[in-house]
Amino acid sequence: MRPSSQIEVKCWLCPMTFRTRRQLKNHLAAAPHKRLSVICVWCPEEKSYRRMVDLKEHVMANHRSKIELMPYSFLRENNGFWMANYPETYAKVILPSNENSQEAMKARIEVLEFLNRVDNTNRKKEDWTLGWKCPKEMVRGTQEEEVESEKTNGYIFTNTPHHL
Repeated sequence: MRPSSQIEVKCWLCPMTFRTRRQLKNHLAAAPHKRLSVICVWCPEEKSYRRMVDLKEHVMANHRSKIELMPYSFLRENNGFWMANYPETYAKVILPSNENSQEAMKARIEVLEFLNRVDNTNRKKEDWTLGWKCPKEMVRGTQEEEVESEKTNGYIFTNTPHHL
């Protein structure tokens, strides 16, 4: 197996190719794709943040009393899947937290409460719940593709470190 620094990682949304998985992840988070964006479940109107780290900054500044009631790992990158605007893309590059974990269950509850509270959201409840069903399929499919990616230069699933 080649060292990761020599692997070419292709973006499946555009023709760009990257030398590292991290570069691909940064590319997907930035314009024009903005595919790793997550919503703030506590704002009075729909607000999205480019990455989970940006949401964490916002929450710590504006919703500290809410986050103090959540599990410690609620704002970890892998739990962002449950608040992601594009869960299919998110799951391709960031391993989602276990759907039965306390932080994942809390995230889904908070999203559903947000949807009940806020009008005119970009996605409806059905869109969110359908997106939440994708991690098993995405992870399973991506693991199989990992073997093929060496030959095809396709994207590679990565379980990135989860820092708070």
